[in-house]
Formats: sequence, structure tokens, C-alpha cells
Amino acid sequence: MISATIPPGCRVLAPTREFPAPIQIGIGLYARTGASDEANYLADFVTRMPGRLAV
Repeated sequence: MISATIPPGCRVLAPTREFPAPIQIGIGLYARTGASDEANYLADFVTRMPGRLAV
């Protein structure tokens, strides 16, 4: 999460040896034919930014 999206009452934990290393996950993105311009814009943005969306 980026700091601006952390809900009230939650806090950022400092990395320690007690926590496991973060894992990498993959997400599939499917866009249907005839999707709205907004949906196509989002799909295009996400596919152009692999690895850059992680914080």
C-alpha cells in the first residue's frame, strides 16, 4: 500500500528479521472487445507499467 491509502487505525510496520520476505504475485488482466475507453486506458496503462506499480 502507498502511504496515502493506509486506513485510519492502521500503521506501517518497520521491516525486521521476524517478518518473512515479501513474495511476488502475478495478476491476469483481461479486456473484452468493446470495453469502454476508460477500461481500455486502464488496461493500456497497467500493461505499460509492469514492475513500476509496486511500492
